Amino acid sequence: MPVVSEAAVVKLLTQWNAVLATDGAPWLVVPAVLGRGPLVIGMGTATDPVLVFGYNHQANYTVATAGEPGLAWMIEGDYDDGTGQHKMEGYLQYLFADGSGRYNRAFMTMVNRVTNLPVETALSGGSAGVTIYQNVGAGTPGTLAFVLGTMVAKFLSALTTIFSPLTVTGTVDGAGFKVNGVAGVSFGPAHPASITVVNGIVVACS
Repeated sequence: MPVVSEAAVVKLLTQWNAVLATDGAPWLVVPAVLGRGPLVIGMGTATDPVLVFGYNHQANYTVATAGEPGLAWMIEGDYDDGTGQHKMEGYLQYLFADGSGRYNRAFMTMVNRVTNLPVETALSGGSAGVTIYQNVGAGTPGTLAFVLGTMVAKFLSALTTIFSPLTVTGTVDGAGFKVNGVAGVSFGPAHPASITVVNGIVVACS
């Protein structure tokens, strides 16, 4: 596949009525409904190459249309976290509409460019927690059961409540890693020594 030069990309974006961000990065902006923000495909600075694909969210963490929030899938190619080992990141980011530059990330993964190993992958849920589903294609198209699948685990209240489709009573082994007799259920060493799960809810810990 031939490599397209940066100059050619800039020319193409300009011809497509691109706008320039404050850092001089070219943007492809697709206008949306009047009063709403645009769909944005953009690139960030040379020191930390940032690729943005989203709605009303620019690489300099500003919204394209004031008063409207932004949401974007973003990739950072060379993030300097101050440790001496730069990172690469990918995340789904929500940008506040108030122009403050504040943001939340529902999903984020980070890889160390020096060790070539993942550093962390994070999921952030709100009041409904974080739910993991298994999808085998069952259910009626258009329903959540078809789109998401069957719940296999749900986490709430920062390690105090764990939902599971199992009904079990078990004890954590000496290493603190699994519940005896229940395959696929594991807990870290800091968790309680025993649990009781009834109808998918942890009802007792000791």
